[in-house]
Amino acid sequence: PDLPPATLYVLYRFTESAAAKVEELQQRWASEHGLEGWRSQLASLAGWQRKVEGIGEELAELFAQHGALKNEILGPRKALENQLCQQIQNAAQAVLESVDQESDLRLGVRRLPVADYDKAADAVRERLNKLADEATLVDQVARRLETLAIQTQALIDRFSKEEQHDAA
Repeated sequence: PDLPPATLYVLYRFTESAAAKVEELQQRWASEHGLEGWRSQLASLAGWQRKVEGIGEELAELFAQHGALKNEILGPRKALENQLCQQIQNAAQAVLESVDQESDLRLGVRRLPVADYDKAADAVRERLNKLADEATLVDQVARRLETLAIQTQALIDRFSKEEQHDAA
């Protein structure tokens, strides 16, 4: 079927315009203002649930030895776990609540409060490192006390034997 030149010209211009728009959208969504932007902003948030689970595991490991003593000195393990997990959860929730699927996906990427999440995650990591250092000190003190108790018991036993020997 032969089309008149005017129709072919209109189709050509329409196709050219559509192709330009497709190219524009493709570039928009491929750049930092599109999907790549979302990916880069949300990268640190991606594993927040694993971080929360890791806190419990890390604290359980820290409290494995001399747990009762560490509960008294460092605080109850469960309370520490709840506090640290809550910090991560609250920060992650704030970021997730700031995302409005309808408007944000159409308008492109805007700045999300991911920095607040990163700060919270860093603060939790610092607190866990400090707790690990303190737990190590508690373990060292407990070992020294155990050694001192053994040495003291040996002295008591020795003096008891000497007294019994002198009394006989």
